[in-house]
Amino acid sequence: MKPLTYLVIASLIGGSIYPAAATAKGGGNEFSIVGAAESGSAGGSGAAAEGEPAADAGADLKGHWAEAELARWMERGLLTGYPDGTVRPDKEITRAEFAALANRLFQFRAKANIAFADAADEWFRDELAAAVAAGYFSGYPDGTIRPNQLISRQEAAVAAARIVRAEASGEEAPGAFSDAGEIAPWAQAAVAAAMDSGIMRGYPDGTFRPHRAITRAEAVVMLEKAYRALHLIIDEPGVYGSETADLPRTIRGNAVINVPDVVLQNAVIEGDLLLGEGIGDGDVTLRNVTVRGATTIKGGGGESVHIENSVLASVVIDKADGNVRVVVTGATVVREVVLQSGATLQEIDLEDEGFGNITISLAGEGKVVLTGDFAVVEVAAPEVTLEIREGSVQNIVVDENAEGSKIEVQETATVENVTLNAAAEVAGDGAVVAAVVNAEGAVFQKMPETLSFGNPSVTVTVGDETIREAGVCVRQPVVRGV
Repeated sequence: MKPLTYLVIASLIGGSIYPAAATAKGGGNEFSIVGAAESGSAGGSGAAAEGEPAADAGADLKGHWAEAELARWMERGLLTGYPDGTVRPDKEITRAEFAALANRLFQFRAKANIAFADAADEWFRDELAAAVAAGYFSGYPDGTIRPNQLISRQEAAVAAARIVRAEASGEEAPGAFSDAGEIAPWAQAAVAAAMDSGIMRGYPDGTFRPHRAITRAEAVVMLEKAYRALHLIIDEPGVYGSETADLPRTIRGNAVINVPDVVLQNAVIEGDLLLGEGIGDGDVTLRNVTVRGATTIKGGGGESVHIENSVLASVVIDKADGNVRVVVTGATVVREVVLQSGATLQEIDLEDEGFGNITISLAGEGKVVLTGDFAVVEVAAPEVTLEIREGSVQNIVVDENAEGSKIEVQETATVENVTLNAAAEVAGDGAVVAAVVNAEGAVFQKMPETLSFGNPSVTVTVGDETIREAGVCVRQPVVRGV
């Protein structure tokens, strides 16, 4: 999502599947880190400065084999053109330029302390420092990093394999290439891993051409494949993941679901998961999925998100328009939930803990509906309507800044304890076992079984009555049905 974990997620939460473009600075001058070409490197002049996009950039892309991918990178701000309106997709690139491309896509921002003799006070110093920190570049024995040297296919394979932490499975062997003997020993495992991961492939004539310098187009395509090898990006409906629960698919980075009618099953996501706005009001199912990072829900509707036999470390619900319904079933555990928009949370046929602690911090007015058995619910925003439709809540706490909130306890629901630290209303025909009031302006539709006053100066309205019982506990006779 590691700079990577929150790379993606910072940009993903902002609504984009891919990271946004970044501008690098060097020597006090602003420039495009992906279009820059050193005057001494193969390929001519530098790119358009950031903020001065080339007119009609992409004039030389039409009909190119990588036209679609290059156009997408340009739309996303990851690739810029040259002042003459070209992109020069077949221009060979240097090690520094490759690092700039990789750093921009993967948002590698942490920098190592580097002291390479040939990287002092140059525009690419920060790019190389980030590449070393990310672990995909290192220097040479002579103390250089050779930023202006063209990067070969075997060097690019090593860098890509390190970025995605890929290992060879043995299914693709460098020995299958007719020029396998030209692949350096230090690159053989990486080439095999890059082939296994689908990041690179050979040529139709059966060669790999390890010493051939890669072009801008080739670098873009292979880095995009590396990104998708590390992250799971679902932009088509369907079923994804492993076929069997005993052999789950491991996603080392983050996962994004941005379309409806998707089932993700038998998967372990080591990074973060985003259910994006592209889902709309459609359905998504997580079945036997473990998410070690944060899960953010920005899409889904009234019958939408189903979580079955899954473990999610934390969930943030933040849908711009309308409520989303999240249903958990079976052996599901969601350790904590933060609601930044209205939602319905429902537990059905649980075999495990279900939802953990709930924090309601809506940006504006909204409604939250709970069905199931919940431990702690914190109302941390004003003007919230919280409906306990069915089941129970052990503790509801209304924070000091949650003035004007309303808790509706329906007839088939029970709240064991409620603490009001702000003026709020508790309504409905359900049972409220114990209530503690610490702020003026609390209103109860009916008397809780036990009502305590934490603040000696407050009054409480119960039905049509105002109660002033400073520091004492009022007990309501309880008649329980049989």
